[in-house]
Amino acid sequence: MRQLCILIISILLPLGLLTANPGPQVNSKYIPNPPRIDGNIDDIYDTFEKIDRFYQSEPQWGQPGTEETIAYFGYDDQNLYVAFKCLDKEPKQIRANLVKREDIENSDTVTLYLDTFNTRQRAFIFGVNPYGIQFDGTRNDEGMHEKTDLSWDTLWYSKGKIYDWGYFIEIKIPFKSLRFPSGVHKQEWGMIAEREITRKGETVVSVPMSRDIRGFLSQAATLEIDREIKSKKYFELIPTSVSSVTKEDKFKTEFGASFKFGITSNLTLDLAYNPDFSQIESDAGMIDINQRFAISYPEKRPFFLESNTIFDMPLILFYSRRISAPQWGIKLTGRTEKSNIGFISTRDDSSFENIWDVTEGGSDKATINVLRYMYRLKGASYIGVYASHKHWEDKNNLVLSTDSFLKFKNFAFMFQGAYSKTGSKDGNAVQAEFSYSNRKLFLTAAYKHYTSDFDAQVGFLRRIDYWTYWVVGGYTFYPEKEYLRNIGTRVMYTQNFDWKTGEMVDNELMLTIEGNSFKNSRFSLEIHPAQEKYAGILFDKLNFEIDYEINLTKTFSIDTEFEFGDSVNYHATIPYLGYSYSASLSSNLTLFNRVNTQFSYTGYYFYHDPGGDLEMKMNILRVKNTALFTRELSSRIIYEYNDYYTSHYLSLLLSYELNPGTVFYLGATTESTKEMGRPAKDWSVFLKLSYLLRM
Repeated sequence: MRQLCILIISILLPLGLLTANPGPQVNSKYIPNPPRIDGNIDDIYDTFEKIDRFYQSEPQWGQPGTEETIAYFGYDDQNLYVAFKCLDKEPKQIRANLVKREDIENSDTVTLYLDTFNTRQRAFIFGVNPYGIQFDGTRNDEGMHEKTDLSWDTLWYSKGKIYDWGYFIEIKIPFKSLRFPSGVHKQEWGMIAEREITRKGETVVSVPMSRDIRGFLSQAATLEIDREIKSKKYFELIPTSVSSVTKEDKFKTEFGASFKFGITSNLTLDLAYNPDFSQIESDAGMIDINQRFAISYPEKRPFFLESNTIFDMPLILFYSRRISAPQWGIKLTGRTEKSNIGFISTRDDSSFENIWDVTEGGSDKATINVLRYMYRLKGASYIGVYASHKHWEDKNNLVLSTDSFLKFKNFAFMFQGAYSKTGSKDGNAVQAEFSYSNRKLFLTAAYKHYTSDFDAQVGFLRRIDYWTYWVVGGYTFYPEKEYLRNIGTRVMYTQNFDWKTGEMVDNELMLTIEGNSFKNSRFSLEIHPAQEKYAGILFDKLNFEIDYEINLTKTFSIDTEFEFGDSVNYHATIPYLGYSYSASLSSNLTLFNRVNTQFSYTGYYFYHDPGGDLEMKMNILRVKNTALFTRELSSRIIYEYNDYYTSHYLSLLLSYELNPGTVFYLGATTESTKEMGRPAKDWSVFLKLSYLLRM
């Protein structure tokens, strides 16, 4: 395997050094008297740079949009200004609701992707619905798989208004809210403007894209700002106070603060002391019975979300939820023309060794340091290094890693190797993947292993002591009809082997049919014949999974999943092959343009055999209702019931959110469970205040 990896690298390295094809150029105009951001169309937009040709990326690839879209670009010394004029022949059918920031569901949107370092790999996302409601995040096209993350937040401004001809959006993005090269006389940013017309399942973009080029950002246009943007040092201070009273504790108030300092326009220092990492919205319940491996939970804490994509790697060596309750934290992130850097140092007061304890935390006190560096080659290729160290009690865990990604048009190769040392034990891990893809065809072959003593105390490893390979192939057809936009097939085969003995322990064949249909619906059917070895027993399994998602109307959408078939009871001493089925149903309903109700149900049933005795079950019901009084003021109610633990969870929250840093929360929670057959109740009332000071 080692010789094969070296051979592939030697073949692909020259290819990875070639540049991507640049897209068209957009020359943004300097505007000495910028517009007022109020949703009204001003004559000043006649002086802006204009894009009036948009091309479908769905459903009819490369065809002109069915509705006219015009985007405007301008800037002054402090801000970038972008506006969208979105015409619609049926304006009453425009899908838009007055909802909380980032709670956009089943809505028409416009989205701006800004790759400020013009790497064609990463971009900031700024999106708005027709009422001006914002969502923001990042897109990462590095590596084998594209990733969109909407957890990143920053300060920017938008307004939207619906007219009898369509809708108009205005956006103002302060340069302080972006990261970009400093000390240059001209900024050249990768840019894609996008509009989604949800009722038609139509997406249009501002650049013509080729089916034969792999990647989205790699085909971006170049937005030119023909003037030096002076890099001014800035800082943000967010003092926070949290007052609470619980069943166990009397009234108390804790103070904390987070500090952000823009050392340069592309290097940012974050400091946090006693950060408030309480989750205003708890993790949604997951099926956690009869699980062989640990469950991954999403990150929601602002300190870890800033520039978090730099820590993404094929091997998940950094999983920020392994840092449970930091007393303080330091974070340095930045980008230059060729390099990305990320550094985190924290003191965790509730550290844990076992990844199963991620939701509970632990009792150890640990010091954790993490370093990530990436050097970008031409095009989307890069090489990177990673190091982490955790010290707790009298123990130390060190992880060192190097990785690379080489890409040329539709071909890509990825490799990562890692070494760990914990006390007297050391181990290593490797992942290598080669793929080819275009809009219709994709092929992948990959290899991965973790040795018996490999340990990443700040990573997420479901299992170690094995090696595996997998091959995947798929082909997609594009009828581009209203009733069937696309349909594709995918075949994946994987085998897992014991690292020490080389004995095969698992294998699985996955056959999938999936596609998109009318009303922007999505469907898939999967068949999984497999063998799984557990506790020395090899079980033959056959499973089926059916998924369907549809936006029925402008106010209602629904998503269903159903899986059934053979299943192993992971009993420690007497495992056996039984039968299980699981189902999930989620829906989203918006009434009066302001009241949103999200309903979800997840159920799991395990039987001794088909039609036999029920051995275990879990049902989770969750309802979340949000009412928006103004764009800033809202109320929220969450109720969740879990019949396995006989738990009832209720959360009430009144929120005033002026921006992502200035918030007021008044909330109350209550939870009742049965522990060892005895009822237990807990409750809390809290008040949180924070204020964003930016200078």
